[in-house]
Amino acid sequence: MTVKQTLLLILTPIVAMCVLSFGNGYFTTFSAIELNSLGRSNFMIGIISAAYFFGMTTGSYFSQTTIMRVGYIRAFVLFASLMAISTLILGIFKDVTVWILFRFASGYALAALFLIVESWCILSSEKKNRGLVFSLYLFVYYGTQAVSMFILASHC
Repeated sequence: MTVKQTLLLILTPIVAMCVLSFGNGYFTTFSAIELNSLGRSNFMIGIISAAYFFGMTTGSYFSQTTIMRVGYIRAFVLFASLMAISTLILGIFKDVTVWILFRFASGYALAALFLIVESWCILSSEKKNRGLVFSLYLFVYYGTQAVSMFILASHC
């Protein structure tokens, strides 16, 4: 398989991760700003943020069984839906308990999505192309997170 064929094969998961990281980078920072505007204490904002990262830690350990059981594509749909739903629910409810629960769910889902996309990249590339594939993946990931901060600056 040539480098061009490998890059075309991984284009879909990289574009999907681009969209996810853009939205997640924006929302992670925006949620702290929103909670502050709702009058939540810095301690409570920290607890809600910690719940998100605890969800990421938990998701990196426990989402693998779901991924192996249903496959990459179905698991991607499942966890992307979980992440979208948990984010939308945060716009409806202002209760701290709801925010803690759904930020945890969002972190869990994102960790699973990272596992899926990175596994997809590994399986789609050969050993000699793997470094190129992952450098492209990380460039896109960090680039979209950086660009999302410019969008945040224009809204605040």
